[in-house]
Amino acid sequence: MPKRNRDPIVGGFTLIELLVVIAIIAILAAILFPVFARARSRALSTACLSNTNQIGRALMMYADDNEEQVMWNWWDWHRPLDSYVKSGDVFGCPASRAPKPYRKTFAAGAFPRVSSSYPAGDYWTNQAGYPYIWGHYTLNVEFLENFGDSSQSYIPSSHRISKWKTPSGVILVAECQDFVKTPRSDSSAPYIEPEGTTWTEVWNELASRHNGGCNCVFGDGHSAWKNHDWFLTQEGKHAICPAREFLTPTQPF
Repeated sequence: MPKRNRDPIVGGFTLIELLVVIAIIAILAAILFPVFARARSRALSTACLSNTNQIGRALMMYADDNEEQVMWNWWDWHRPLDSYVKSGDVFGCPASRAPKPYRKTFAAGAFPRVSSSYPAGDYWTNQAGYPYIWGHYTLNVEFLENFGDSSQSYIPSSHRISKWKTPSGVILVAECQDFVKTPRSDSSAPYIEPEGTTWTEVWNELASRHNGGCNCVFGDGHSAWKNHDWFLTQEGKHAICPAREFLTPTQPF
């Protein structure tokens, strides 16, 4: 009767050896998966920052062509910038869960609850009914329309960047929530709501999907990441609305 081959090289793994291998794989997975997740998160944040950089350049080119004035459309704030960007994809944050922007032909119409209207044409949107992009980036209408510079209430000349005291310290565009977080129905709208808004409501409209913060476009065209908590500091409140930076978080504008 032939002898059984006991060569350890030919023989199979023992149960203990299999368990050790499985444990090592589990440990490696536990170490590497968070690393991969952080790397992906950083890549998305970098891509988003590239978008805001392009939006910032588009804003400055628009201002150069319009006597230093920044457009202040509400729902469709991105529409005047269409000819200044290479693709409307820059109006969509890659980390947002909101629908991605796409090109659509619209008949002339008006937006709900406001007097703003738009002509017929092809526009970037992620909503079938109107040419606005919800859940990605938001225009700081709180600053642009209502107050302008910190030394004066809103007048048309305050839209001129040269009239602002600190263009590099005020935010024109920031990332907004990709879902409704507050009871207000427009809390994820493509603009920071003016008038009756409180600081807390503004704070809740802004996103924190990039490591607890969001990318912002400032009045001189540069972009930077800001932590979500920063917006309730004095500097952060100044960046959103210099004219009302000393209000408490619950006071309406």
